Amino acid sequence: MTASDQLHQDGVEELIRGNRRIKQKEIVVALGISKERVRHIIGVLGIRNIFSTRQRQASHKCSNKRCNSTPELFSAAASTV
Repeated sequence: MTASDQLHQDGVEELIRGNRRIKQKEIVVALGISKERVRHIIGVLGIRNIFSTRQRQASHKCSNKRCNSTPELFSAAASTV
């Protein structure tokens, strides 16, 4: 039995189909395999849009940059009033 055998692939697929917002770390804990094997299995299954915590943090920072640019508009409008 290896970490990327059919049993683990079925387990990863079942967890993802049950919760599309599941994190890789939650799959690691549930199945007891390494995060590298989880990433490998996700690639073999051809499933996309599963985020690691680091990817979520990076996307959150990008959305904050967009949010940080809007206060400039409000402060400029407030100074003209």
